[in-house]
Amino acid sequence: MSDYPIPSYAANIWIAGDLLWLGFPPIGDGVQAHSVSFPANERGLSLIIEILKSRRKGERMIGENGSPTRYQVERELVRDAKYNELLRALENSKKVTAEEAAEASAFLEELGL
Repeated sequence: MSDYPIPSYAANIWIAGDLLWLGFPPIGDGVQAHSVSFPANERGLSLIIEILKSRRKGERMIGENGSPTRYQVERELVRDAKYNELLRALENSKKVTAEEAAEASAFLEELGL
């Protein structure tokens, strides 16, 4: 099978933590490749399957069904409870980091640094 050519509509898929990533190759010369994340759950996997089916039909322009942007995927997942939970956790971790930074800054001021 090593000499079988990869089809032009192929995409890469991998998992990192609680996210499934779908990577799209460049569409043409001078066009960058891009990737989009999905929640690693049933809804995320069904969206990936829909996208891969659209790619086979030839829809491969960025922003179309076969090659969506991250914003389009986020709009599609707006009602997914697990995805929204993940977004809230990420936002909360940023807030904690900001509070810790302020506390560290105050501590450094006390030391005269």
